[in-house]
Amino acid sequence: MLLWEYLSAVRYISLSSYGYNYAVTMAFGTLVIVQLFNTANARSTQFSNFSLQTNWYLWGARISSLLLVFLLIEIPFFQNVLFTTSLEVKDWGIIFLVCSSIFVFEEIRKGLIRMKEYCIQKNLEME
Repeated sequence: MLLWEYLSAVRYISLSSYGYNYAVTMAFGTLVIVQLFNTANARSTQFSNFSLQTNWYLWGARISSLLLVFLLIEIPFFQNVLFTTSLEVKDWGIIFLVCSSIFVFEEIRKGLIRMKEYCIQKNLEME
């Protein structure tokens, strides 16, 4: 499904006034950064990320990946190789806003699961 979404995004943006390289850049940045947010969600299917102990190796990997994708997008040599273009601050903001939604929705889902389990446990104690 992700490949289809990637190709659809590239096609849609490339047909607009921005051009093909902009579409490739936005899709590439979005795919990489959404996976960085997904690494936070994958640590636990039940507990909030804010209640887990900090994994410094994972944070190092996230920061390294973020720096690498930034360099791949912004350095002219890589722009020629990957057919990307420089992004403005607003473009980076759009990418982070869209990608962070997966983190927010997953935290809400985990909270609902914990609330359901709490209610079930309270009902069993009352019986």
